[in-house]
Amino acid sequence: MAFLFGFTQVTSATQNLVMSCFITAVQSQSFGFRVIEMLMVDIFYGALYGTTSELFPTGSRGTGYGLAVGLNRTGNIMANIIGTYGMSAP
Repeated sequence: MAFLFGFTQVTSATQNLVMSCFITAVQSQSFGFRVIEMLMVDIFYGALYGTTSELFPTGSRGTGYGLAVGLNRTGNIMANIIGTYGMSAP
């Protein structure tokens, strides 16, 4: 993920080539590790949703979920704006 953020600072063709190689190397991990990683993420979220319903009252869960969704959507909008105007800078 750090390589993807670093890609926003590329200013020359050589830097573009180097960052593209790093991103490709990171993304081309073996299939088995990705399957295990996704399985662990699914187990984590299953346990998280199961325990939060017992630990927190309904009002707090609703407020937290609403804040998380709002921040997620705001971040998505800002990422698109930054991506659009960041690439057009001289």
